Amino acid sequence: LLGYGAWGKCHAAAIQHTPDCELAVICAQSPESQAAAAETGARVTASVEDAVSSSDVDAVDIVLPNHLHEEAALAAFR
Repeated sequence: LLGYGAWGKCHAAAIQHTPDCELAVICAQSPESQAAAAETGARVTASVEDAVSSSDVDAVDIVLPNHLHEEAALAAFR
């Protein structure tokens, strides 16, 4: 999950309640968002590249401000 603001929290809850899905890693920038994300039990990082390159990631959910979508999507594709 890339982004853990208001919508990111909603996406995280949806992922956690979806059968056969695991919230493996969350990319969050601010210390406050990182602390909140850590409460989910997922690994937390501030790096998009780190999050999308994890061996346990099969899908990426981009919940960042619109102007950051392209960069995050390209990182995930790589």
